[in-house]
Amino acid sequence: MKPDINTALVFSAQEITTRFLPLIKEEYDQSRLGSWGGLMLIASLQLDSAADKKVFNELLGKHSNPMQTMIGGMAKLSMITRRNVFYNDMLKKSD
Repeated sequence: MKPDINTALVFSAQEITTRFLPLIKEEYDQSRLGSWGGLMLIASLQLDSAADKKVFNELLGKHSNPMQTMIGGMAKLSMITRRNVFYNDMLKKSD
């Protein structure tokens, strides 16, 4: 029996975060891979209410081309992750 696409995305995101993420040494590369896992989890959500859809569209952007939506969402997640890495590095250096 073949799983639906949402189940497959959730399993793929779990595999990324549990199996592959620990193998990567660089924090920046870990954050990029973690962002892809997060994006896959977000893509697997089934948003029923219009309010939920509106929030996600505002957060990740909405384009008529699904690939552009994914690229835009990934860019925003990457920016947030890089900001967090930057602040963590500043905190470590200040101690």
